[in-house]
Amino acid sequence: LGCDSTQGDGLASGAAQALLDAVHHSFVPDKAVILIDLGVEEESLWWQRHNPEALTMVQAHFKAHAGAGPTVFVCANYVCQAPTTDTHKVLELMAFQAAGQTPVLRPVTGLSGL
Repeated sequence: LGCDSTQGDGLASGAAQALLDAVHHSFVPDKAVILIDLGVEEESLWWQRHNPEALTMVQAHFKAHAGAGPTVFVCANYVCQAPTTDTHKVLELMAFQAAGQTPVLRPVTGLSGL
């Protein structure tokens, strides 16, 4: 889950909590949930050192979609679905993951800098 609290809602917001509830709704073995708030400098520095690819993905999304609010990135086997702010879409994507299936991939736009 990524957000930029300098542009809008942070991780403590109701929108972020609703998305986290949707992520945790389905049991997915080996699921890892990471939270990146670009508005917290120390956090960005930590992600730059430990997982720069994840940070770059979140930064590129919020650069292309300023003010988008908390956004979920569902990835498996180094392939990510289009980012979403829709809790119903998150539930759908997580249900596919729980069933061991991959939803039909849709191209991700606005991330050409990756």
